Parts: sequence; structure tokens; C-alpha cells
Amino acid sequence: MIFAIEEINRNPKLLPNVTLGYKIFDSCHTHSDSLKGTLKLLNEEDETESSYTCAGPPPVPIIVGDAASSQSIAASRLLAPFDIGLVSYASSCTCLSDKRKFPTFFRTIPSDGVQVKALVKLVQRFKWIWVGIVTEDSEYGRFAMISFIEEVSKFETCIAFIEFMSPESTRIKLLGVIETIKNSSAKVVIIFSLEHATKSLAIELRRHNITDIQLIASEAWITSVRLWTKETQEIFSGTIGFGIRRAEIPRLREFLVKLHPSRTPDNPFVEELWRDVFGCRVANQSLEKETSPYKPCTGLESLETIQNAYTDVSQLRISHNVYKAVYAIAHALHNLKSCENGKGPFINKTCGQGSRILPWQLLHYLKEVRFTTQFGEEVSFDKNGDPVASYDVINWQQGDDGSVQFVNVGYYDAALPEGEEFVLNESRIVWHGSQNRILQNVPNAPEITGPTTQETNAFQKRLSSSPSMTPWEYHSRRFHCLALVSQELLRLFSYIS
Repeated sequence: MIFAIEEINRNPKLLPNVTLGYKIFDSCHTHSDSLKGTLKLLNEEDETESSYTCAGPPPVPIIVGDAASSQSIAASRLLAPFDIGLVSYASSCTCLSDKRKFPTFFRTIPSDGVQVKALVKLVQRFKWIWVGIVTEDSEYGRFAMISFIEEVSKFETCIAFIEFMSPESTRIKLLGVIETIKNSSAKVVIIFSLEHATKSLAIELRRHNITDIQLIASEAWITSVRLWTKETQEIFSGTIGFGIRRAEIPRLREFLVKLHPSRTPDNPFVEELWRDVFGCRVANQSLEKETSPYKPCTGLESLETIQNAYTDVSQLRISHNVYKAVYAIAHALHNLKSCENGKGPFINKTCGQGSRILPWQLLHYLKEVRFTTQFGEEVSFDKNGDPVASYDVINWQQGDDGSVQFVNVGYYDAALPEGEEFVLNESRIVWHGSQNRILQNVPNAPEITGPTTQETNAFQKRLSSSPSMTPWEYHSRRFHCLALVSQELLRLFSYIS
């Protein structure tokens, strides 16, 4: 974000004679901190405006964030009454496309509604007709599963099970998920969750020696290099899924490695980075010296010699979305300031206030923004605040040195005509177990098209012990299948209603 702002400030053609500023708050992946940061941005007095009063417009006319859908939902509800836009770079919940509930929300990441269509295309491509699903117990996971159930029911695919988990799940809860996977004959499992929960699940799968599952990843973890360890690589090898389109941002790495505590004193983000990367604390750090386990930094530490996730710019996906969000706001602001009186979009063809940006006026221009990035990508928002949706198809393959390689094996582009939107290079795919062939849905029994007798009996037993539980049935063109319904799935449907 800072890189993009500084780049815009140097650009003589975009917002000439205007200098963009920023304030950054860490939401720490929690609702409370997200709301706290939002309230601070709404209420903090603008230091450049001594005449600021509570009756005037908020000092910050628009916000970039948040990452998680749950946090963006909370923040957007807070901002909407003030007509303040929220442009997210990673919140993909389908629910956020509802303009009745989130009228000022925009995003540079595609909606999960599109990702679900892509996932169903993948499932149908390889004729996987018996799949399991593990999803995050959050808005992100629940709404994705609602969309997936609706979409997949049109085709010849049955859902073997749906299990919910979360980063806060107890091990007992996680073991219940493992037991379901272990007892199911489904060998293709879709995991629709964030990185942390996925890691916990993978560790338990390895502990229970469940290593014969082909994983299908959601965009939230498909490019998470931290998931690949000696303990989990046997689980993750061959993983395939849809990821945000990758881009290269020139000069970004040079910007990142120049970061140093001496350049930005009292910056908590830099202090935390120095602790993580160099294992030391900067001289002015607020940690108590007596209790801190970190040695003092020498001042000679440099990121230019470091190769890690921070300095690696080869997989710029979320970062690219942040970049586009900042530029979308800049172009909207540029259009607002370029307005000519008598040709404006507001009452009596007036223009917005150039000296004091009113949030609702900037929001108008953001809705209509359309520009092409220096990388040739067109950026705009539809009536729901969503971008043009496109994904890379990514396959996890092990490199010669044992590291994970995110191999691009195709793409899904919703802007292309039906039949052309999904392209896959099957010859490049390495399936789970290092197989260069299409995975059979059920080992040694490719003709099996539904639940095993054991699974059906287990369901009937659960049904008889729970009179209130009704089976979820759906039909396809050639056969009828019965999905095993858990209490979690019943809770999902109650959530819909």
C-alpha cells in the first residue's frame, strides 16, 4: 500500500499537485481490532485541518481493507451510514456483493460465487462424482458452501460429507473431522478455509496416516508456502485449486529491502519484522529489556541479504490486489478533481468539492472508475462492487530441492464466453502421489457413483436416532444420490433461513 501511494505521488499525470497520505492500523484478524481501527479512522482529528469539527465530514474519506470477510462485514456496516467506501483486497464472501446490506463495499478480489463456479468446472472436468468438503465455520466458508451446493446439484456429483472447522477448533472437534474423512470412501476433498485452520487439519491427517486424499484448495491457502513443511508435504503434494492471478510489480522488491528501523523509528510493524527475521529487538522498542528474550539489534541488519516470504516477490497476488485498490481510489479521486463545473455528475451538473473530499462524492466516482494498470490489466467494478473475475489454476509440485513449486496449469476467466472461460493444461498436472494421471474417484472401483453400503447404513442409523434429521436429497441427469448430512450441515441450512 505504501509503495503504491508513493508511486502515485511521484506520477505527474495522476493526481498532479496532490499528495496522498495514509494511516495504517493492524486489525490482527479480529473483529474487535478491525472495528477499533475503523473507529479511529472515523474519529481522529485530521492534523492538517485545524478547523475540523465533529459536525464536518470524517477526515478519512475512504478505507482500504480488511482482509478477512468477517472483519470487512463488521467494518462495512459501520462505515455505510457515513457513505464511506471500503475497498477490500482479500474479502471474497459472496454475501458482500449484496448492495442492500453493504452499499459502500468494493473489492479487488473476485467473489467466491465465481470461485465456486470454477471449482465445479474442475470437479466436472475430471468426473469426480463423490467428493468431501471441509470448510471454515465463518461467513467465508458458510456462504461458499451455500453457493457450491446450489451449483454442484446441477451436475452428476454427490457430496459425501460437509465438515466445519475454524482456527479456534479444539483438537476434539478436529479429530471428529478426521474421523469423517477416514471413514468416507471419497478420495477428493475440497478444503475451503484460511491458512491456519488448513495447517491444523493437515497435521492431524498426517498423524493419522491419511495420505491418500487429493486436496482441492480454495484461493485463501492455495499459494501459502508456509503450509509446506517436512511434516505436511506428503499431504499437500499434488494439491490443485484456484488462486488470485499473479502479477509482477516493478521495483517493489527494492522498496521492501530498503526498509530499516533507522528510516522509520517507532514503527511497530518494522519492529515486529526485525524480531521475526533477525531475532533481535530494536533499541527503542517498548519491550522490557529485562523480560525480552531477544538480543539488541546491532543496526547492521539488512533485508537485502535475506530470502524469505517478505522479500519474495515472485507470487504477488494479494499484494497485487492491494496495489489495484490504491490505484482505483487514486483514479476515482483524479476524476473527481478533474471535473469541470457545468459538466459534473451532481445536482445542476455541479462538481464535487476539490478542497475537502466528501465521502459520498468520492464513492460516486469509485463506482464508475475504469482504468488499465501498467501491466495491461483493466480495473473496474460492477454494480455489486465486484471486479472482473479471473483465477490461475495452481498445482503444488515438489521441486528438486524439496521445496514446493506453485505451477500454473491453467486459468479461469469469467469475462470470456461460455466454453472458453476454463482452460487447463492437463499434461502439466502432477496429482497427489506424484501421479501424472487423472485421479480415480474411488480406488480400484471407478464405476462406484455414490456412497458405499457402510456409509448409507451409518446414515440410516443416525437418521433413526435423530427423528428431526431429514436427509438432504438432490437429483442429477443420470442418477439420484443421498448425501450424508451432519449436524453441521443442518446448522448451515438453518443459517441460510
